[in-house]
Formats: sequence, structure tokens, C-alpha cells
Amino acid sequence: MSKIMIKYHPVKKEIHFLTDDNGSFNEVSYTDSPALEEYSPENGEFLLQDQGYSFFNNLQEAFLGLQDTEIIFKGTKIDYEDFQKMVANYNEYQEREGSEMKLNLGGFVELPDVGAIYDEIKGVAGETVELFESELSEGSIKDIFRLRKQKLDDKVTDIEQDNVNLCFVGTYSSGKSTFINAIIGAKILPEKIRPETAKMFRIKHAELPTVNFFVKKKNDDVASIASLVWSEEFNKFQFTTNVNDGLKGQIDKVCQKNAGKPRHEQMRLLLTAINEMPNSPCENGQCFVEGMIDVRYPMDIQSDINFTFYDTPGTDSNSSEHLRILKDALAQQTNSVLIVMYEPVKMDGKGNSVLYDLMLKSQSDSSNEDGVTIDLSRSLHIINQVDRYGTTELRDALSKPIRLSKNAQDIIDESEETEFEYDLQDKRVFYVSSKAAYCARAQKKGICDLDDEEFIEDSADKVIKRKYYKNNHMSDAEFDTQEVVKTSEAQFGQCGLDQVSDQLYIASGMYAVEREIIKYAEKYALAVKAKGLYDAVLYMMDGVEDECQVIEEAKRLEKEELLALVAKMKTDMTADINQCAEDFKKALKEKKTEIMPIEISLIQTQVTNASTKAERQIKKLPKIVIKPEKIAEKNKAILENLNDYIHEVDKFYLEKRAAILQKQMKVLKGNIEAKIAEYKEIDKSIIDKILKIGDTTIPTSSISSIRMSDYINSEKALWIFTTTDKGKYKEEVFSEFLAITGRQHKAYLKEIDAVAQKKAEEMAQQFIDNIFRVSETLEHTQEEADQAVREQADALRCLNLAKEKIATLEDRIWRGIDE
Repeated sequence: MSKIMIKYHPVKKEIHFLTDDNGSFNEVSYTDSPALEEYSPENGEFLLQDQGYSFFNNLQEAFLGLQDTEIIFKGTKIDYEDFQKMVANYNEYQEREGSEMKLNLGGFVELPDVGAIYDEIKGVAGETVELFESELSEGSIKDIFRLRKQKLDDKVTDIEQDNVNLCFVGTYSSGKSTFINAIIGAKILPEKIRPETAKMFRIKHAELPTVNFFVKKKNDDVASIASLVWSEEFNKFQFTTNVNDGLKGQIDKVCQKNAGKPRHEQMRLLLTAINEMPNSPCENGQCFVEGMIDVRYPMDIQSDINFTFYDTPGTDSNSSEHLRILKDALAQQTNSVLIVMYEPVKMDGKGNSVLYDLMLKSQSDSSNEDGVTIDLSRSLHIINQVDRYGTTELRDALSKPIRLSKNAQDIIDESEETEFEYDLQDKRVFYVSSKAAYCARAQKKGICDLDDEEFIEDSADKVIKRKYYKNNHMSDAEFDTQEVVKTSEAQFGQCGLDQVSDQLYIASGMYAVEREIIKYAEKYALAVKAKGLYDAVLYMMDGVEDECQVIEEAKRLEKEELLALVAKMKTDMTADINQCAEDFKKALKEKKTEIMPIEISLIQTQVTNASTKAERQIKKLPKIVIKPEKIAEKNKAILENLNDYIHEVDKFYLEKRAAILQKQMKVLKGNIEAKIAEYKEIDKSIIDKILKIGDTTIPTSSISSIRMSDYINSEKALWIFTTTDKGKYKEEVFSEFLAITGRQHKAYLKEIDAVAQKKAEEMAQQFIDNIFRVSETLEHTQEEADQAVREQADALRCLNLAKEKIATLEDRIWRGIDE
């Protein structure tokens, strides 16, 4: 019987195929077999547990049937056990289909477990750092090494924490907060929050509930920490830190008002109040909440793993502040699984840059230079709120690929792809009614409110009958899909007829998700840690190699030629860049068409439309006095409508503001790049380094929303309506509305102009900083040629030694325990 070997490693997420040649196994090239080509590392990460019948059929095709072939599996014990079950399931399937083509699983070559590999990688990381630290000469190369070493140190610090992150992303309508509340087992997170105030919550398990967040005022240099802790004695939350008196009074009022209510309800009301606070500095000096809100609360989902939940703002937000918060959340992911939430009838992600970038990245690599490591290949995709839709709508949800597109303001290059499709058919997909799941847990714990009881009465039977977990599928893996459904079915069968809450929780689909999360933490999370650490070491080495290339270019040039080139870069090129910025700023003042995007005029249109609607509302103010209280009630309702119109204008501005500024910065960047490209005598590798600047980040707006109620006195309105001069009051209200929106409009234009001016200077300075950094390296190489050569030689020697260590590590990763 002939033999083939399959090698799989969960850290590398690679699979290799080998054939036996007289007792020696030789690797099969992916390109030599069309049936195996899709499994090449060049096509992305390979996850063994996501494979199904098509994978085994491809094996049959590649190795001509396999009837008389023994398959040797080389991998970790955990993966071998999974592979055994997959092969057995495939053979049963073949038998059912009447096929005699079966797989013969033979020997097992055991690789060290992931924990041992992690220790190996950590050891190599330490040796590489020590090598570079002790052997590199002082200079630009060592400076770059130390910068990148800091990222490695940060990575190790994060990874060493015994924690698994669950990062929830999705649009505002996808029901993330309800889903997390269901897993926690208590309704503590605000639901249906207004997008304009949304913040990020980080939730961890703790027996004693606490809330921590950073609070600042506009001109504060340092944020203060506000901490509240649950007091059993007083049955409410209390401050344990000294914070701004105004904020303390505001929060204390909420705590006092709700004292005595159930603990989870008090937590939700407290978080709602904090969530309503501004996200950014206010002109009136009001405190704002910076960063995320840290929450500790007892969770129902518990194994021996520490879970941290990240509830993020909607990925479809147009707020630059929300996108910053979301990116901050993603940057903290070092041992994480992404949970992507969808509403069945809103699957597409139009204008959703964050989800676009995440999903596009999931098709290639899961780590980047910022040190973010998310196990995208094991991400869970949740079709949520399924109880609200019929069978046809749920079936149609996955009938076509999802189309994602970027926000207009995030498109830097017109030639780049700005939308793409991805198919959930090959992802891990779960169908869930988070509302049903929460109500089930609330009923069992005796904390149902009227809304929960009404849902159970109206919908529990339907959910229990439909058993949403039956719709789940685990990528292309038929066996894993069957196991997930079978596990839920078995658990459901153990429930007695009187255990409605248990049946409802399982039928909601949440039980299957919870089991999958725990399985991930117990079996696969450590592999993500190892991969993240491995990538961080390579990133550090790449920085050293890049600097060596700059020195190599400097060595290639004659001294006089190089010094003349550097002088030209530092004077002429710098002057050209500054001139581009000045021309841009002048064009801003003159309102030149090429830098005035259409969105600016649309703001004026929005203001005009609001005024038209306001005038119609004001005409509805009562003309005849019947009862004073009726006048006050009508007046208040109309003023609230006017406030809504002002808010709509503010919202429109905040949505378009980033797009306007990004487009303006794109014009400036294009002008500078075109000017730099005119320097044909400078080597392209140097030009590329000068052009490499960071993305333009747009600061959050400092304009505070204004309300009519701040200016119109209701008592005065009531008094006027008891006289004959009613028309005067209407004129006063309308004049005030026009004044407010007029002031806001001027403030919008002033802010856009001020930010654009500042960003122009910052962008120009980034290019100039690159010029001087590259020039410094080139000058250093020529002025101290011997030292530069020694520095490069030391770096190359260290790099070669480090690469040898990596090669040895690669060998260890793939070396069996008995080899």
C-alpha cells in the first residue's frame, strides 16, 4: 500500500502534502496539482476544521483515488483527533452515496502542542532581541530596531494575559448590545442607543459590579479616572474617586434616582447616562468621556477562561470619533475572535469602510504592523434577530454574496478597488434570536420585565418550534456543522417539558454560539497568541532590513553626487512642499472650486430646508388661548420639533465633515506627490520612502449642538399667549431659529477651514520629516562612511543570524516529537 503524508500546523495555518518515495517523503508542489492549488499558503490561511467533503474529494483527485493509499497525518494531537472524526464522517458519507472510494487513515506523527511552540517562539523572540540589542552599532538602524522592539514588547505584555477577547462588530441595527446582554445573562448594556452618542464598552467578569471611564474637559492635559462601585449596603452605585463636581452631581443624581431597583437595571441606567455624555471637547466646558467605558459584572458564560467582550459603535457610522473608537478596539485585539453581526434584511455593507477593511483583510492576512492579531479565519458570523423574520427571508439572507463598499471619504486613490463581494457560505454562520436568548435567561433568573414577559408569551412557542440552530453551518465542514446541530439537539432533548426557559435558550441559537466560543478559547486561542508573537518578530527584523537598503543606496552614489542630491531634497524639495501647502491654504481662503467639495454646498441646502420646515411648524403655534397648560404643552412639542431640525442639520454636518476634509487633503497630497515626482534624478526607492506618510486622521468636531429651549423662555411664551401679541412671539421664535442655524452654519465653515489649514501644515511636515530622515541616513553614510559600513555590516550579520534562528524555529515547528 502506498503512502501520502498530510502536514498541518494550527499556528502557521498551513497544510502540506507529501508522497512516499522508497521510505522518504517528498513534498508535492501545489502548482503541480490543480486539485491542491487552492490550499497553498499564497491563497491565505488554511483552517483544517473548516474543511469538508470537497477537501477530501480533492485529495482523491490529486492522488488518484486513494483506495490503496495510507494517509499519514502529521500535526498536533488536538488536530489529529479532529481529522480522525472528519475522515470517519467522510467515509460514512461515501457509503451512503454508494461509493467505494474511502480514505485509509494510518499513522500519526505528533507535533509538539501549541503551548510548546509558543514557548519556542517566545524563546526565539528573546534571543533575537538580545542579539540586536547587544550586536547592532548605535545609529539609524538601531533606532528603527528599538522602535519596532517596543511593538514586540507591547505584544508580549498583552499576550501574557490569560484572556480571550470577543470583539463584536456590525451595523447599528444588528443588535450587538442585546446579543451581549444575552450572553452575560443580564440587561446591563444600553440598547437602541442613538448613533451620535455611541461609545465602546469593554466588559469583563467580576463578582462586584464596577464602572470605570476617563473624563476630561476641553483644555485638560490629563484625563481623570471616574470609578463607581456597587454598594450592597446602600443598594446603588457610588463613586470611589474624586471627579469633576458637575459630572459627579449628574451621575449621583442618576444613581440616587434609581437606588433600590434591580442591580442589572441600575447598571444599564448608569451606563446609559454615561453613554449620553459628549465624546469630544465642548465649547461650554462640559466634561466629556474619553475612550471606552470599562465594565465589570458577573457573567453567566464561564469556563476556566477569562473572556473580555468589546461592544463597539456601529461599523456604518459616519462619525470620525466612532471610527477612531472602533479602530482603538481592534488595535487592542491580541488574542481575539471577531463576532460579526448582521440583520437578515440588511446584509450588505454600503459605505462601511471598517467592515470592508476587516473582511478584505480576512481573505489575506490577520496581522499588521500595528500589532493587531485577530483570528479572522475563525470569526463567527451571526445572523441576528431571526425571530423577526419569516423562513423565506432567512433563507434568502445567504442566497447571494454580501457586497461591501467603502465610505467615499476613505477612498484615497480613485484607481483602487472600493467594493468587493464575499460569501458567507464558506464562513462560520450562526442563526440567533438574541431577544429570545435574553428572555430565556431572564425568566430563569426571575428578572423579566414586562417587555420580556410579553415576548415570551407571544414568541416563545414559535422560537422553540423553529429551533434556529438547525440553520447553522460551519464553513465548508459538513462534519463540524452536523456536530454543532447535534450538540444543540442533544441538549434540547435533555430539557423537560416544564423547562421552557432552557428550551427557549437552546432553540434561540445562542447555546450553539456559546459552546463555540468556549471551544475556541479552550482549543485554538493559544495558536493565535503564537502566530501574533511570530509575526511581531518578523516585523522587527523587516525594519532593520529596510534601513540596510537605504544605506546600500547611499553607498552606490558618489559623495559629491549624494551631497548635492541631499541638499536639493532639503532645500528645493522642501520649499516645493511648503509652497504646495501655502497654495492650498490660499485656495481655501479664496474658496477655489477644486478644493470645495459638493458637500459644502449641501450643508447650506440642509440649513435652508430646516428653515422651511421650521417656518411651517411655527405657524402651528396656537392662536386662541383656551387653557394655559394646553398652550405650554403645544409650545413645548413644537419647540422640540425645531430642536430636531437643528439636530438634523448638525447630524448632516458631522456625516459630511470627514468627507469634505478627506477630499481636500487628497487634493493637497496629490499636488505634493506630483511635485516630488518631478525630481527624476532621485532614485525611486528614496522617492518611495519620502512619499510614505500616514493616513490623514480627522479630529472630532468641537462644535456643540444648540437647542431652541436654551433661548426661548416657556414662561414668557405662555405670558405672550395670554395677550393679543401672538404674532410677535412667532416672529421671535423664527428669528431665533434662523439665528441659531445661521451661527451653526458659519461655525461649520470656520471649523472646516481651520482643520484643513492645520492638516495641510501637518501633511507637508510629514513629507518634510521623511526627507530629513532619509537625508540623515544618506549623509551619515557618506560623512562617516566607515562607521555606516560597519553599522550595515553589523546589521546584516545580525539579520543573517536572526534568519538562521527563524529557520531553526520553522524546523522545530514542523518537527515531530519522536523525530
